[in-house]
Parts: sequence; C-alpha cells; structure tokens
Amino acid sequence: MNRVSFLDVLILKRNLKSVTDRLFDNFKDNRHINIIGVIDSGSRDEEVSANTVVRDASIEALLHGLRINRGFNLGINWWRNQPTVSSFLLLLPNDTELIEFDIDGLIRGLEGFRNIAAILPLSQNSPYIEILPESRLGLVWSINEGPILLSRKYVDFQSKCSSLVFDDNNFRGYLTFTELAIKSYANNFGILATDFISFRENESYLQTKHQLIGTEPLEDNARLLLDEGRVWLARKYGLSDGRSFELIARLLFEEYLRVHPEEQDKYIK
Repeated sequence: MNRVSFLDVLILKRNLKSVTDRLFDNFKDNRHINIIGVIDSGSRDEEVSANTVVRDASIEALLHGLRINRGFNLGINWWRNQPTVSSFLLLLPNDTELIEFDIDGLIRGLEGFRNIAAILPLSQNSPYIEILPESRLGLVWSINEGPILLSRKYVDFQSKCSSLVFDDNNFRGYLTFTELAIKSYANNFGILATDFISFRENESYLQTKHQLIGTEPLEDNARLLLDEGRVWLARKYGLSDGRSFELIARLLFEEYLRVHPEEQDKYIK
C-alpha cells in the first residue's frame, strides 16, 4: 500500500535521457512525494529512461512526439489508475531546472484556499514574482505554459465530465493554460501561482540539441505554435484572436471573485 503523500511527480520527455534522469534525481527521498516517474513521448529506444512509467512508442509519437497536451494527458491517465492518494500531480517538461522546491511552505500556504484546480510554479523571470501576496500564493487567470500541479479533485471532476484535462487536438499547446483557466473558473475552481516552487526553462536544448530531441529549431517551434494554434482556436471556438480568448478567461475570473468575495484579497493584482 502506498503511503499518504502530498504529491506525485511525472516528467515529460522525448529523448534527452541524461537530462531527464538528472531532473528525476531532484525529487528522490522527498518525504512529501510518493510516485516519481517519466512519461516518454516517442523517444528512440536508446534514449528511453529506466525511470519511465508510461510510454507512447507509436509511429506518430516517434515521428512527431506528443508535446505538452498529449504528453500530460498520457501521464494523467496513467496516474489515475495507480493506488496513490496524493492530493496533487506535478507535471513538468524535462527542460525544467528547479530553483526552489519548498513543499512544506506550499502546504502551509494552501490552508487558506478552497477549491483549487491547479497550482502553477513561477519561472524565475515571471512578472508575478514581484507582486505575489505575502502568502506567496495568489489566484491568477493568465500564465504561460510550463510545470503544473493538478489537484486530484479537479482531475477527477474532469473525468466525471468525460473530458480530458488538456485538449489533444491542440497539438503544440497554444493558450493551453488559458483554456485551463476558462474550464476551471467556469466550474468554480481556482488556479494559484506560487514561487514556493520556481524554475527556469533551459531553452539551450531546443537551440542546440533539437535534432537529438527530434523536434524543430526554437524559432520554428515558436512560429508553428502560433500558426497551428490559431487554426485550432478558430475551429474549436470560432475565434480568430487569442486576445478574445484571454478576455473570456479574465471575465470568468472576475465573476469567480464576485461570487467569492472572501477571496478578493487572494489574487495577484
């Protein structure tokens, strides 16, 4: 029987086995963590980590990878079938480098919050770092994609709705966390940002090792994210502008605060 813990950790990778295993080692022997594993999204056989718990080795994954939405969904589906009672699942790409990982502080800080869908660790260059409340946790609606802690309660809620947490059809993850905010606040869940866990994204892997990873160069990735993402947004929502999509998230966030006036002082202003 697995012990009670606060969170489980799954690292999303495609190739770069040594990079992934170094990140994996950061979480070993932490008393708050039960499961630590790797989600493999189409790595070559020689680049598959021994810490892999779930793998997509389909032709499509080998050719194109899974990217953040399909990869995270693969990990979430695996996690839901494990005998673990952890409250949160931390999902993070393997190019993440941890700056701070204060789980004791995070647990204490969460005591003042109610129905939480997700907690978003802040990158070292996030503008939110300077304006966090004294509690170092604040409600947000707009944040960039990256590592994320999903609450078991929210994951189970999405499953009961027969919905995936992330949209598999949004291949490169365009405005993925904005869509998460829309789904969360529309269903009376909050999203928190914090620097109790903080990180930096090592973009040098995309700049210098994209061929080893099996992906496009950094500049091409950024261009395709916008080009393909706008097509996804138009097809799914009938919107041609990402700013309109973000406005929906902001309005739902404001309505959430109106319905819960006790949380008016808990958002990042």
